Formats: sequence, structure tokens, C-alpha cells
Amino acid sequence: MAKEIGKDHILAQQFWSSGIHEARILAGMIDDPEEVTAEQMERWVNDFDSWDVCDQVCSTLFDKTRFAYQKAHEWSGREEEFVRRAGFVLMATLSVHDKKAGNEKFLEFLPLIQKGCSG
Repeated sequence: MAKEIGKDHILAQQFWSSGIHEARILAGMIDDPEEVTAEQMERWVNDFDSWDVCDQVCSTLFDKTRFAYQKAHEWSGREEEFVRRAGFVLMATLSVHDKKAGNEKFLEFLPLIQKGCSG
């Protein structure tokens, strides 16, 4: 379905607002990362209620936004289970998908990962 629909920011917002589990996964697949705002990311991350929606949205949409590194840093220190998970999922997917980033970007994650392991 995502391939047939293509990128559609407005439709993604409608799917997300439905609250339907599968529609939210599809929303992450069709939204345009160029149109995603930091505010939208905060709204959506606060709606995460399962690992699969969290992981799918982070690995197909959020990691392609201009806010990805910032949110990985912020969210990994938060208390909410799926928000924290989203921070670490972003770290993992950025390390695979961001081929242009230098090692220094990922080395910044190490203290956050260490803190997450001990906290």
C-alpha cells in the first residue's frame, strides 16, 4: 500500500490521527521526512504504545528528518518507555542509514548508551 500511495504528508497525518495500529505504521511509511516538524515528532512519539509502531516510524521516517540526531539525544534520556526506546532506535537506524555521517556523530551516542544501560 505504501508504494501505491507514495509520499503524502496530509494523508499520513490522517492515518496517524485514526489511532489504528496498522494505519499508524503506514503513516510512518508514507509521510515525507522533509515536511515533518519537531512538533509532529513530539506528538507522535508521545502516542507510541507498542514496539513495532515505535521501531517502524523511527526507522522509516524519523531517522530521515533533520531532527533525527537531536531527538535521539533528547529521547534517550526520557522516562517514558516508548519515548526512550525511540531515542535508542534512532541511534541504531542512523548508524545504518546515515552513510555520510562521520564517526564523531556516533561516538556522541556512546555516553548516552552507557547511561541507558546503567539507568
